[in-house]
Amino acid sequence: MKKGSVDHADVGRLDEALRNAILGAASRAGENVTERVHFCGAPGSDEFNELLAACDAVVLAYAEVGQTSSGPAALALDMQVPLICSRTKCFRELDRFEPGILSFFEIGNHVELAQRIALGDADRPEHSLARSRYVQKYNIEARAQAYVTAALRLAAAVA
Repeated sequence: MKKGSVDHADVGRLDEALRNAILGAASRAGENVTERVHFCGAPGSDEFNELLAACDAVVLAYAEVGQTSSGPAALALDMQVPLICSRTKCFRELDRFEPGILSFFEIGNHVELAQRIALGDADRPEHSLARSRYVQKYNIEARAQAYVTAALRLAAAVA
């Protein structure tokens, strides 16, 4: 396998290992999260948005693979759903836009992740406030206006 490529069989094993680690760590901590944590597989776009909107919190347990953005993170932020993210460069950069918007855990530290879930860390007041500020600044209307403004500037520069 080429360096940097993804073997989907390995991803499946990692997903199962992550699931088992979260449930095991939470169980050892005395917290039964089996009724609270759900693994949804790969739903279609509409179903994904419905599931996302119904979440108490979303966990994005990404490895460091050099990605520069996350569609699920952007959707969760637009819906103001609490986010618990692995401390990757991508998510640290996202947190710079609105400090405190994300709750972090160290990559691969499933005990810390289980504790953050059990304690409701992503829904602490400072995270909720940061999500509210973010959606006021980066909503669909503001993004559309930014594109219109950029297009008008380009048109004026060409004319």
